[in-house]
Amino acid sequence: MILDALTEARESIPDAPALKDVRTELTYDEFAREVDALAARLIELGVSIEDRIAIKTSKSVWTVVAILAVVRAAGCYVPISHLNPARRQAQQLEDTGATFLLAPVNASSDNGVGYCRVIRLSSDDEIHHPWRKCSYRSTLPEWPECTPEGSVYVIFTSGTTGRPKGIVHSKRSIEIDCAWTVELLEMGQSDRVLNLTPFDWDVSVFDMFASIKANAALYVSDELLARSPQQLLETIERERISVMMVVPRTLILLVESGEDLAASCSSLRAVVFTGEVFPIEQLRRVVAALPSVVFYNVYGTTETNTCLYYRLPNPLPESSAEIPLGIAPPYTNIEIVDDSGALVSDGDIGEIHVTSPVTMLGYIQDGEMKPCTARYATGDLGSRRVDGQIVYRGRRDTQRVVRGVRIDLLEIERVLDTYDRVGECAAALDEDGRLHAFLRFEGNAPLPAALAIRQYVAEHLPPYLVPQVVTIVTALPRHPNGKLDRKRLDDMIHAKGTIS
Repeated sequence: MILDALTEARESIPDAPALKDVRTELTYDEFAREVDALAARLIELGVSIEDRIAIKTSKSVWTVVAILAVVRAAGCYVPISHLNPARRQAQQLEDTGATFLLAPVNASSDNGVGYCRVIRLSSDDEIHHPWRKCSYRSTLPEWPECTPEGSVYVIFTSGTTGRPKGIVHSKRSIEIDCAWTVELLEMGQSDRVLNLTPFDWDVSVFDMFASIKANAALYVSDELLARSPQQLLETIERERISVMMVVPRTLILLVESGEDLAASCSSLRAVVFTGEVFPIEQLRRVVAALPSVVFYNVYGTTETNTCLYYRLPNPLPESSAEIPLGIAPPYTNIEIVDDSGALVSDGDIGEIHVTSPVTMLGYIQDGEMKPCTARYATGDLGSRRVDGQIVYRGRRDTQRVVRGVRIDLLEIERVLDTYDRVGECAAALDEDGRLHAFLRFEGNAPLPAALAIRQYVAEHLPPYLVPQVVTIVTALPRHPNGKLDRKRLDDMIHAKGTIS
């Protein structure tokens, strides 16, 4: 288990670096002590096995401590982004049935909902830690432990119904996925891993738990670092980062910065990109700029964790027109099936189905989990080449990927539809990754400003779901049967046309 690796590191390499952010650095001995202290406090307060414990803080070393403490107490952690609208945060707390909420000391008092008890954690600029006030500070005679199928974390993703879905993963899922990833990347104590993503994104699970499994050091960035190529390169160079998992957009920003990547990233040896299709010409530039780095394309939904991987040749052959998703780890089975569920022939397009022990336990809503089936239908389309490599061929529904996060256009449309006097609406994503909103208003009253519409959406949805472009139309394109013609909508966006 990951916590066994933490305990072993505390005993064998107590002074080795474990966690660091812009304010704080912890050795493995300090890290383990802080985790045990908070875990003991949680148990004293009544946390039981598999209780869902929400965590809402800005990114820091202490966020990781809180997450590991929940796991140490055999609870199930639920990361809640403080950047999300209050309504969305409350909905997530209700859906998971969280019994406790860990929040900063200086946070507002309305962090919880009804039954959810709030535990105040120290903020980054304070030196005391409330959990140290408990009667026992570090360990218990025997730590509680959940079963391999016990729940460990819940992360939300957009749902096809327009309502976010809470995805529950097990202890076994973390153990298998992280152990395999550490072996694939040949990670060890000398590695320095960069955490760029928020903790309510599934990539963060790799950052935290694979680092501990390998006894490596983890650098926890703030929420804005990924948007600043110059500061990101400075961080990689200063912290001697050797391994990182990122979305393609981050690497594109780096290569477009004009900086000497080879010089700034001399410590970098392995980069995993995931979450969206990497345009081949931009990928070619990135690989050429970092000739000593090993690149992996990794595919997996939040529901499945890693289920396909591909190690890129470096340099990329000029003949490469696309990069495959790759092949499955040895414990995972991938099937490409048609609409009837039958396997398709090599080269034919079908839906990607995954059967794996790292697949989620199920979806949770209103405090109840609905178990998933043994074979998970991803909604992604793919085809299998004659060499066994799987190639991505698009989606079959309204889900898209924005900066590595899978979203559902229906979720945006559901909010737009509640705006005053909206007769019909649609959301779309252009080739540059910008979200568009199209609205037709009823009546003759003055039309609202685009800013007002965007602000309304921002009151209900996270920042990454707020459309950058708002267009008011007289009608939306539709099929003869009345359904929205999303292909025509996409075509007109890409052509920078208008709808009339």
